[in-house]
Amino acid sequence: MIRAAERYSTHAYGLDLPFWWPRLWALLPEGQQNAVEDALTRLVALLNLATLGLLVTVDGTIYLLRCQADPRRWWWLVLLVGAVLAWLFYEAAVVQARSYGQRLRASADLYRLTLLKSLHVALPKSPAEERATWQRLFDWLYGRDKESERAVLYQHKEPESEKQPSDKDRRTTKESGSSWWKALRIRISQK
Repeated sequence: MIRAAERYSTHAYGLDLPFWWPRLWALLPEGQQNAVEDALTRLVALLNLATLGLLVTVDGTIYLLRCQADPRRWWWLVLLVGAVLAWLFYEAAVVQARSYGQRLRASADLYRLTLLKSLHVALPKSPAEERATWQRLFDWLYGRDKESERAVLYQHKEPESEKQPSDKDRRTTKESGSSWWKALRIRISQK
C-alpha cells in the first residue's frame, strides 16, 4: 500500500516521491507535516504491536509446552488468543497504511509545484510537460544523465528591492525630487 502511494505521484506527475520526499517534506506546512507524522507513528506502533503479539504468542506457547507443571494444558489458549491479537493489530496497521498513503498522495498533489518554485524551475503548462520536467530534474540530480543538466533552466524572480525602476518611476522621482529642491531653495532664499 505504501509503495502504491509512492508510485501514485510517479504515474500522475512523473514525480519520484521516494527521491523527492526529503525536499518536499521541508516545504510542507507544519499542519501537513504533523498529519503525515501522526499517520506514520500510528502505523509503526500498530506494526510493532502485531510483531510483539506474535513473538509473545510463540514464546508463551513454547514455554507452556515445555513446562512440566499444570499450565501445560493451556498452551492452545495462549496460541489462539495471541494469534488473534497479532492478526487484529496487523489488520489495523493495514488500515493505517492506507491513511498514511493518502497523506503522501495529498502532499504530492498539493505541494509539488511549491517544490518546483523553490528549485527556481519554471512551472509546467501541461501534465506532459510536468512529467518531462520531473524526469529531467531526477536524471540530473540523481546523476543518471549529465545531458539533462543542460535541459534544466532556472527561473529567478528579482526581489522587489533589486528591481530596476521603470521610466515612469524615474520621471515621477525626478519631478518630485525637483519640486523638493525648488521648495528647499525657496526656503533658503527667504531666510
